[in-house]
Amino acid sequence: MPGLTLVIGLGGTGKWVLTYLKKDLINTYGGNVPPQVKLLSFDTVTQNTLAQSKVKEEKEARLGEVYLTPGVETFGKGGDTRPFCDDIVNKDFYPHISPWLSARRYLGMEPGIKGLSPADFDLGTGAGQYRQLGRMTVFMDAINPVGSTLYTNIQNAISALSNNPYAPTMPLTIFVVSSVAGGTGSSLFLDAGLIVRKFSENRGNTKIISILVLPNTFKKVTDSGPIYPNSYASMRELNRFIMTAGKNYKVIHRDPPDGNTTHINTAMIFDQCFFLDGDRSNNPLDVIPENSIYPSISDFILSNLDDNMRDKFDQAWRNISAACNSAAALRPAKKMWINTIGTFSYIFPVEDIIRSCVYRLCIDFISNYFVKIKSDNNSYSLGCNLDPYKEVQSFLTNPGQATFKTFANFTLANSLKQVEPASLSYDDLLSKIKINAPDNPGFDTKVNNVLDMRVSDKVETSKKSGDSLADGYDRILREVNDYKNDYLGFLRDQTSEERFGGKLRLTLQGLSDILLGQFNSSLIKEIKEHIDATSDSNLNASVRANGKNLGSAFKFLDILIDFLATFKSNMKESGETLRKTDWQEVLEARDGAMGQMRDSKDTPVGILNFFAVNSALNNQKLYIESEENLITVISQSYIYEALVELSQRMIDCINFYKRHLSGWTETFINLYKDFIAEQGKFDAIRSGLKDIKVRKYLINDQYEDKLYKQYINTCSELTEGKTPLDNLMNSHKWEWNLDFYNPANSNLGLKLYSIPKGQKQVGLTFHRETEHNVKIFFQKLEPWFEEIRQQTITKRLIAEFPNGGQDLALSLYRECGVFNIITNGARMKEYNFIGLHNSTDDGDLKFRTELQSCITAPMPRWTGKGSIDRLESFKNEYICTLTTIQALLELDEIKAYEDCKQPYHRLTDKTIHHIFPADINAAKYQDRLPEIGEKKRMFHTDVVQLMENIDLLKTFCMLFAFNQIESRDIVVNQATHQKGFKYFIKQGNICLNNEFTFTAPYDNFIEAAMNFMLGKEIIPPGINTNPKDIDFGKLQDIWRNMLRSKSGNNEFKKARTLNDLITGPINNLKASADQKIRDLASVFHLIILDEIKISQDNLGGLRYILDHVNKMYSYPFCYILGLIYYKKVMDHQLGTKTYNYFLKIGDKEYQLTKEEIHEKPLDLFLEATKSFFENNNCMVNTYESYEIRDVNLACNNLLDKLSEGNVQNKIDVLKKCRDEKLKDIQTYNQIQQNKEIGILINFINSEIDREIEDLKEELSQTNLS
Repeated sequence: MPGLTLVIGLGGTGKWVLTYLKKDLINTYGGNVPPQVKLLSFDTVTQNTLAQSKVKEEKEARLGEVYLTPGVETFGKGGDTRPFCDDIVNKDFYPHISPWLSARRYLGMEPGIKGLSPADFDLGTGAGQYRQLGRMTVFMDAINPVGSTLYTNIQNAISALSNNPYAPTMPLTIFVVSSVAGGTGSSLFLDAGLIVRKFSENRGNTKIISILVLPNTFKKVTDSGPIYPNSYASMRELNRFIMTAGKNYKVIHRDPPDGNTTHINTAMIFDQCFFLDGDRSNNPLDVIPENSIYPSISDFILSNLDDNMRDKFDQAWRNISAACNSAAALRPAKKMWINTIGTFSYIFPVEDIIRSCVYRLCIDFISNYFVKIKSDNNSYSLGCNLDPYKEVQSFLTNPGQATFKTFANFTLANSLKQVEPASLSYDDLLSKIKINAPDNPGFDTKVNNVLDMRVSDKVETSKKSGDSLADGYDRILREVNDYKNDYLGFLRDQTSEERFGGKLRLTLQGLSDILLGQFNSSLIKEIKEHIDATSDSNLNASVRANGKNLGSAFKFLDILIDFLATFKSNMKESGETLRKTDWQEVLEARDGAMGQMRDSKDTPVGILNFFAVNSALNNQKLYIESEENLITVISQSYIYEALVELSQRMIDCINFYKRHLSGWTETFINLYKDFIAEQGKFDAIRSGLKDIKVRKYLINDQYEDKLYKQYINTCSELTEGKTPLDNLMNSHKWEWNLDFYNPANSNLGLKLYSIPKGQKQVGLTFHRETEHNVKIFFQKLEPWFEEIRQQTITKRLIAEFPNGGQDLALSLYRECGVFNIITNGARMKEYNFIGLHNSTDDGDLKFRTELQSCITAPMPRWTGKGSIDRLESFKNEYICTLTTIQALLELDEIKAYEDCKQPYHRLTDKTIHHIFPADINAAKYQDRLPEIGEKKRMFHTDVVQLMENIDLLKTFCMLFAFNQIESRDIVVNQATHQKGFKYFIKQGNICLNNEFTFTAPYDNFIEAAMNFMLGKEIIPPGINTNPKDIDFGKLQDIWRNMLRSKSGNNEFKKARTLNDLITGPINNLKASADQKIRDLASVFHLIILDEIKISQDNLGGLRYILDHVNKMYSYPFCYILGLIYYKKVMDHQLGTKTYNYFLKIGDKEYQLTKEEIHEKPLDLFLEATKSFFENNNCMVNTYESYEIRDVNLACNNLLDKLSEGNVQNKIDVLKKCRDEKLKDIQTYNQIQQNKEIGILINFINSEIDREIEDLKEELSQTNLS
């Protein structure tokens, strides 16, 4: 019994792996996915949108008849992401999405960036390798948690497995399978891991394993494009989740958040992480992933499902975990430990073989037994081994109905030209149609009496009647006319004797009905004999042996129609000939006889007229005979008409049955064609199995042909003592519900009866829809080959490796491989497990013993390292798999990671490849390190985790820089007076650490920052106090107020204050020996630098002053004390005077401007200021510069001189000088309204005010002394 397992496949990779796994489960567990296993595939592309997929190479995940069931095993979750981008940009919606979705970029609102097309936003055709758009799948799905595809199905699957009646106490293993390269799987696997952890956390005894496919796997199907940066970003994010496990990282999938859609990473997101790549030295998988990585992953999961193998894997993993802990103790990993797997399998594809046998039997049965199928240039028809002409002749010779036989013989003879209708007398013709109807007593006598009627029996001459010749004439005419009206019908045409109605026509109609009924009964009997529907006893072997079938029935009916059509044509021709010749002749004879009778009706009676009277009486007789002849010809004409009509009715009857048989003819031809096509596709798929580089299917045509013949010709208890073919031949039944006289309610059905051992006979209705029919046949035939499942992989391996188990071992080790590493993997542990069913057969045991001795002896390895090799018992009887596990590798030890690194780092914008705010922000700040004189580097994962919300981290940074977060030493042991350190927020006295640190205070600084970001006070154990919420708004106000108190509204002072924070507390952090502390200090430096840049932006054209902070303090004093001044200068060559600004330092004068201003010297104020800061001497041919210390000394000397060294005088001098010097420039700027001059005026004022305040404090201290 397999272990409880949920396998979640994400994106195209996940879907393909699950499809392989489903097929493998079907092959392993008797044709079905066991109830202990659930498969869930989530993708943006569905079957309906596959043709429009953004990945051109994407194919339907299907392996023959095996595919994931939509709505049960596979779910497509598309949708348009454009409205979300619009709402984020225009309405400030979705605060849980906007920090990581590059909405402005995708909308084309960033300079130089082209926006996405409407198709790019549509996830229904895939994520197009845009990871951020792919991740929107989760967030759009979580909008309605009750109807969520992802949440609901994962939760239901875990719940169903947890409550599984087969194994309620078994551990649950959950696999998450994805690639890290595309846009869907790589964007979902971490969120899926969080969701799985959420819904399994209360269950316990659950293991979550991720299996991730690296980008080199896809070399054969796609160009590199973004797959390498995507992969690097994915691995970096996974590394962060693993390395910061338990540090309470929060992910919110829905706003407003709720319990289900909010995830806090308090545990390891994945218990084990496996990476696979096609780039490997041993058996490189340089083919499409469908033939390499995907089936390999399936084999690994399938091995994990096996009870015994799972136990061995778990034991190995416990050893690996112990080694991992030991390695971590020696040197903590800089990056997550990862694992890789390689597999190679020999497979006995028992279900494929059974299916192949079923296809073959279906085709054999349909084409050679049930019906005969003839194929000619892809044109198909039903064949017939019988001579249909002989069958028709036999039918008409002895139709099975004695009463119908005479007419049938006549029809046959006429159709074969053995008798000409014209050669038949009226009496002969009557003899062919007279009947004997035992099922209708008296009707045959009545019919025959009518047919035998004669006018001479009804009309007498005057001699017999005793009336006069004249009276006899009138009477005879009247009686003949009455007879004809009754027998032949009333006249329609006097001259042609055309009539309608009449007793004879009615009689012929009744006769035709009787003959048609007898024909119908005989025809039904004949058809049933052909199609084997003669009784309830199913197949008539003798009939089948004589070659009768649906095809022969169809051909029989075709020829019978030909015979009847010939007969009809002959009867019609005979009737027409009769009318043209005999009819006219007898009509003229009648008219002549009537005239003679009329002419002699007045002959006198007497002795003298004896001869004349006799002649008149003879004329009466001749007239009656002429009428008799006319009536006979007309009657014969009526019979021909009736026979033409009867022939057509018989043809209609045949066509009625033929239509129903034709439907089944089409059904069987289509069924045959479908089986041929399906067998062709199936054979193509099986042929393609040889292209799978991680498997070898033990397929042998001769072996399978032998199996097929063995099972279709072998009697068994299962088939109740008959061969499967005989059983099949005897297990169909036609349901004859055909009634020619009631066509609306007629139906010809067919049932195939399934007779598995121990079950009652169950009829399966055979519809005409081919797909349904195919299923019927498979349901019927598949159980008859299930004994093939008694074959085992070992028998096939013995045939494949006749020299013994050593050859198998060598083959497995030669073909199996793992991805390339770029170091020696010093801590790497390798396990090799060969799983093979433990058969009790003597030959199997011998082979297993040989194999066991081989793997315990030295074997060639591709790693050059030692490994642990084991042969384990596999409950799976049809597969032998070598699974190689390499563990304890770090990310940067694998080549694929390095392959992805350079393409990632070459990008100017790395953020669009990340999907979490922390990683997006880290990517930005890492690339900005050169701004602060540092080389680009990757930050420690703890630091990246802190960057989820830069605004909160900025608050923490500024509070720390302003000493509002402090490390306090607290006595933790009164006996020893040992002190420990914890960080606190001064405002509210909020503790930020769980544990003390007893070394350097910075050791728990990162922990303090993480707890700060979570917004809750840390309460020590044993203290019953509710933790305080951290009021981020209030804390932000605190640091902003502190910055404002130090700088006022002066941007120069603000920048100076911020710069002091960098040179002070931030540089102190940078001096730490801990890399993550240094990383955080660099982030803080950049955060504060951003604040400085705000001041720079506010300064506009004066931002250059911030590059000369050392001169910033000197400038206000130089200006108000008159060391910076303007004066007129004589141009002796031109004889004119112009204004320029100068700087006076001691006895030296430095010209600060070079413009020639004649009227308004203050126009040069800004130029002079810039020259001062940039140390520009604008005097012609003079390049001497000045030192800032000389400037400061000049200012101090002049102020001392003017104040005579008195502090109060200094205050007065500064006030007076400021008022005088600023008056002119203030007046000037009232007119000019120059922002930069205004800033300088404010700067000068604020600096002089600061100096005056300092002097006042000095004066106060002096007076106090």
